[in-house]
Amino acid sequence: MNIKAGMLLALAMTISHAADAQTAEQKLTLIGELAPKDAKDIADSTFSIGTETIDRDFSRYDAFKAYLAPLGAKHARLQSGWARTDKGSGRYDFKWLDPIVDDMNAKGVRPWISLGYGNPAYEGGGSAQRDTDLPKGVGRAAWLNYVRAIVTRYRGKVDYWELWNEPDLIAYKFTADEFAAFAAETAKVVRAVQPDATISIAGFAGSGSRKEGDFVRQATRKFVELGGRGLANVVGIHIYNARPEGANAAMDALIPDVRAIDPGLTLRQGESGAPSINAPFFALSNMWWTEEAQAKWVLRRMLNDVSRGMWTSVFTITDLHYSTQAEQQAGFNSSAARKASAMAFNTKGLLETRRYDGTGKNDDKTVVRPKQGYRAMQAVTSIFDARLKPATDAVCAASNPAITVAPFRRDDGQVAIAAWRSTDRPGEKPLHEDVDVRCTGITFTGEPVYADLLTNMVYRTKDMVGADSGALTIKGLPVYDAPVLISDTALIDMW
Repeated sequence: MNIKAGMLLALAMTISHAADAQTAEQKLTLIGELAPKDAKDIADSTFSIGTETIDRDFSRYDAFKAYLAPLGAKHARLQSGWARTDKGSGRYDFKWLDPIVDDMNAKGVRPWISLGYGNPAYEGGGSAQRDTDLPKGVGRAAWLNYVRAIVTRYRGKVDYWELWNEPDLIAYKFTADEFAAFAAETAKVVRAVQPDATISIAGFAGSGSRKEGDFVRQATRKFVELGGRGLANVVGIHIYNARPEGANAAMDALIPDVRAIDPGLTLRQGESGAPSINAPFFALSNMWWTEEAQAKWVLRRMLNDVSRGMWTSVFTITDLHYSTQAEQQAGFNSSAARKASAMAFNTKGLLETRRYDGTGKNDDKTVVRPKQGYRAMQAVTSIFDARLKPATDAVCAASNPAITVAPFRRDDGQVAIAAWRSTDRPGEKPLHEDVDVRCTGITFTGEPVYADLLTNMVYRTKDMVGADSGALTIKGLPVYDAPVLISDTALIDMW
């Protein structure tokens, strides 16, 4: 190719790209930005935010509380802090937890409490760390007394109790049957004090795949055998996959198994998040993450779960300053790299903290700023309240099978359709593509808008939506590896 021909080809390509851009401008016109909603302005939703580890001083409520209500989550997970509350005398000092529970409720955020971790002040009480054994003997009796006291104190302010955190991660210390006996004994105390409480049989670490799910299934089976159907309402699952949709098949297999054991049980996703940097400890470690990838992951976690009708909790609101020594000594952190690491810094928070020091000497948990994931979560909570549900009578498909399409309908008939590329980990294939979508059983009430949940930008659509043989069609919908919405305008509030 000579120089002149090359220049002509480059000019033609430039004109082609300009024409494509002009077409995009014509069908989508930027009109505003999604307005977040305060928790008090949302009646209810199925979204929770993690506010964990305050009990062990790995995070501070006062440092992040100003960001809680504006996030728009209606529920927040706390950890009970037995070792912080009871120094071994059997007298309980709740002064650290009382103001947190009260402040959350005042903000319109309903706290729920994970009853977990041991207390070294008692013989057989276990430890206050993640790899603690179950309380035994004197420790077990003290544990049940503590459960009775905390549920009595907060009934009316807390109505959801989780029985232990990730017991299957510590299966080298006790069996599924042993955990089930402990959980059933604990549940009976909760139910006796608060008969209408929602009780979760743990927050299991296994995603429910056949290998990981064996502990979950056996513990649930034994729990029901010992306590009877109806003692618990929920089986909690913590889903950590690099691709948020990666556990869907395992969930689909686990749900009927759980309901066969007790038809009254439902699955809830109680802890799930992604880091914003590559780090050596915790779930999804030793992978390259960025703030944008984290934000996309959070969006896909939330949209995936709400589209499947699953209550879900994002982990977590702020970066967590774990004890490096405790993590190095934990039995599940057996690799040489983790034993040698000096950074047990968990960056799954949606808020960045100032400075981490694993020894605690120069640590600073002050919040510096919200990360991109914070604003992304606000986008979802501002739209998806409890009234907007999966449109189970509708069927949607995209021209590219790599695109997930999820239709929703509010109880007043307003409609939204979410779409995103779900076949790859967030950030791996970030470029946009145009796809055609075809839906039956659903239609918009008027000309819809297009909302990018990552950027929060809202666009007017033109000539994108039509009908074909009774089906709704969307032509040239721009999609990528984060969810977008095409929605009735009544569902969208803008600044």
